[in-house]
Amino acid sequence: MQGWLRCATLPRNVLTLHVALVAAFAIVVALCASSASADPVWSPPVDISSPPDRIDSLQCPSLELCVAVDGGSVFVSSDPGVDSPSWAPYANPGVGSISCPSESLCAGANLAKLFVSTNPAGGAATWTPKRLPWKLGAATQVYLNRATCRADGFCLIFDSGGRSATTRNVLADAPHWRTVWTHDPFVIATACPSPAFCVSGDGYGKLLTLSQPGTARQRWSKPQRVFEHIKFSGLACASPKLCVATGIRGDVLVSTSPARGWRTWHRSLRYRAHNLGQPSCPSAKLCVILDDAGNEIYSTNPAATKPDWHVTHVVSPPSGSYGASMSCPAVSLCVAGYIRSVMTSHQPS
Repeated sequence: MQGWLRCATLPRNVLTLHVALVAAFAIVVALCASSASADPVWSPPVDISSPPDRIDSLQCPSLELCVAVDGGSVFVSSDPGVDSPSWAPYANPGVGSISCPSESLCAGANLAKLFVSTNPAGGAATWTPKRLPWKLGAATQVYLNRATCRADGFCLIFDSGGRSATTRNVLADAPHWRTVWTHDPFVIATACPSPAFCVSGDGYGKLLTLSQPGTARQRWSKPQRVFEHIKFSGLACASPKLCVATGIRGDVLVSTSPARGWRTWHRSLRYRAHNLGQPSCPSAKLCVILDDAGNEIYSTNPAATKPDWHVTHVVSPPSGSYGASMSCPAVSLCVAGYIRSVMTSHQPS
């Protein structure tokens, strides 16, 4: 009682200061808790593939669909956004590298064929081979490397001889292809963020841009090395005004004007600790990468002149990893494939 009386008789200004200090302390505690909870959080890796196969490609066109492939199977998740997503396998009809820009379009390249599915969750029978503009396979010693498609049906394919071809409607029974030489048989990553252009990176650190893709006037720029000692491992574009490329030796390159060619690219991060995998940029405010040591490298302002890149260890990856396949259909979901495992994050930044 005596103590209460002593407090009650304190001057009004002292009591006001006391209340203000308590409120300020509560705000600081809340901010610290919010900051602590903002660290990336990933689920434990779950094996979906079995030796000797390994996950070759992973694509998540939406919060309701993810598709992964290895040498023997296609794995589909219709609930990648839940805490413990399920992955249903079926026999791989022959696809390797896949491009799934929407739930109703997935294209998969193998050595001599291009398979397309409008319902990849429906099983192997939904994948149909498409007529290609060239003869490929053992007889020619020229093979199909990869395909990159947009949701409107546009697709760009590459072979191992330095040729590429585009079609405006890969879903047609007999797509009409326009061939255009890249003069670069080593392209390993491509993005087409706009009908106006596509951009590619090769395994020797060169960038090239395709203007007016799908038209009679389409043309590749001359492959140009941006920086010495860079070998690209992946490329992603959040929009026509933001593309991010990763290197196996740890470099991150960014362009906010990728349609204008290789001179617009700059080194955003020199991260030489480990090899970087495929980046994913679901928006201009988030790009996410995983390296071969289980570290997540992310930025919430990748288009800035001096972006902030954060590095957080999130998983102990399987041995033999060269970085993860990454697909983030939204800022609230990223899915990664490491060797034979997949893992998800609802809080990638």
